[in-house]
Amino acid sequence: MTTKPNNTKRARDVGRRTAIKTLGSAAALVAGASATGHWKRSFAASKKSVRVWTTQVAPDQLKGYDYYKESFEAAHPGIVIEWEHVSDDDAWPKLIAAYAGGNPPEIVSNLTPSWNATLYAQDKLIMCNDVVEMVGKDDWDEAALSIHAAPNGDQYGLPIGANAFATMWHRRDLMAKAGVEAPKDWAESVPFFKALTKGGIYGHSNPYGPGGMTNTLGWAFIKKAGGDIVNPDQTTSMETGPIVDALEFVKEIRPYSPSGATGYSYGESLGAFVSGRSATGWYTGRALMNVNTQNPKILDDVGAVPWPSKDRNNAFDMGGYHAHWICKGCKNPKEAALVAAWHYSGTGPQGSVYAKWLHGAPSHLLPILKSTAASDDYWNHPLLKRKKAEVLVMIEMLKNGFTRVKESAKHPISFKMGEIQGTNVFALMTQKVVINNEDPKKVAEWGRDQVAKVMGG
Repeated sequence: MTTKPNNTKRARDVGRRTAIKTLGSAAALVAGASATGHWKRSFAASKKSVRVWTTQVAPDQLKGYDYYKESFEAAHPGIVIEWEHVSDDDAWPKLIAAYAGGNPPEIVSNLTPSWNATLYAQDKLIMCNDVVEMVGKDDWDEAALSIHAAPNGDQYGLPIGANAFATMWHRRDLMAKAGVEAPKDWAESVPFFKALTKGGIYGHSNPYGPGGMTNTLGWAFIKKAGGDIVNPDQTTSMETGPIVDALEFVKEIRPYSPSGATGYSYGESLGAFVSGRSATGWYTGRALMNVNTQNPKILDDVGAVPWPSKDRNNAFDMGGYHAHWICKGCKNPKEAALVAAWHYSGTGPQGSVYAKWLHGAPSHLLPILKSTAASDDYWNHPLLKRKKAEVLVMIEMLKNGFTRVKESAKHPISFKMGEIQGTNVFALMTQKVVINNEDPKKVAEWGRDQVAKVMGG
């Protein structure tokens, strides 16, 4: 038995020989199960279950999970994968309760890196170093791995896929009519949005609501203005200059978004672009997916570029790398490592398991394995073929796609960023300036103080 991708020479076998090196003799027994007659005599009567929590329930995504399970169990007759669906709203309290009851799942999948970091800080995770090696260390996107890496180099979690959140989706047909090109910086953005706002269509659909996406974008605009939320040494930064610049910019472009944007979050912002109410939209590749299914007549006119930073020479892109981790205290951790590795490099009768899983949300979920990104298995999807140029833009963005728990290459993981986000400070600053017309400098100082309280200084 092997768990070897069939798409490039760089792929690694997740077979018996690798398992012996990385997981020890017990895991070697599991990995070599399908290759031995002794298996049926000693193990068949007591199959081991690997419970996997996931939030993904969309029909196309469930097809990918079904293939993952079927192909793994066919190659590992002694192990059964049990999917357990949870929601983003209740996954965290349920997980804490499961830990408290001594019965956490083996694997938690597709939840935020902030939670992954918190659990590491609480010593509630089994390290995934072996899984990284089983898949092939050189095959991973290094920036993606770093989002889930401990200060000592241990891999406490794994990115299951990536998305380029700060993508500026735009309508090329509307831009041509307005005589404008995609902006390269904030100075070009203001006249760009203004020119596109006409005939009931708005220049952009960014949200200004009380939380959710406004909080995320408030953080991102500070980064795009050249600021840090915390310093690399984890002391509070939040110097007010970049915050003021960010707040003034989001206020300046407010007239070029729909009037209802003061109540927008993720769904409304995305929906405005997909429906054609705005000429541009800030979102992941889900925008492309939704246009394809909900408004396909505009699909060929939809293009993608990175959302511009204040300074075109100081680009910052925001990536999303939801986590895949193994819980300390679970019943079958060694079998869980095999299941975790299969997500990336298993093969089956329909080709790459990882590519099939990514196809559950094509263009939204991007590969974090170099071999998959270059493979025919991945690109063999109608939407990916049709919009390959736009998908390649997002893949390129991931090279500079940092996220809230890791602000840049020079920053370590911030184990308090989840708590900072929980204060809703970035959305509150946006609303104070844009809706209440408060002084940006005073609001920036207030925001810095809120972050300092969380950081303890």
